Amino acid sequence: MNIFSRIMRNAQVVNRLKKKYYNITSTVGVLAVAVGLSIMVALPKIIAPLLGIDLDADYNLEGQLLAISIIFLLGITYLILCLYIGLVLTAGLFSLIMFKLEKLSKQEAINYALYSDYPEYWFREKP
Repeated sequence: MNIFSRIMRNAQVVNRLKKKYYNITSTVGVLAVAVGLSIMVALPKIIAPLLGIDLDADYNLEGQLLAISIIFLLGITYLILCLYIGLVLTAGLFSLIMFKLEKLSKQEAINYALYSDYPEYWFREKP
């Protein structure tokens, strides 16, 4: 199972979490999006000059449907990748703290950070 389908499957069961863990997961998620979007905005400003790309240049793409489509697909891929990096960084930091506090095992911390897998005790007994 690939990473993104595993994350999407876990997103579908988030409403079965106990209220405390639902709130924690929601907060981590909001922070992850903020970090991911920050990376998305900052990264081109760092990388473009290294590649000799002028971000302020006026590029004429009129009649260039293929170029626009490729840019759009690359943009969507870039957005998803940045959001995932934000998720891994934010959930990873949270998992590390929870691991150090002995609230999560090493494997639970890794699974939460990389795949948004929730420990079994975070769920309500009856859905």
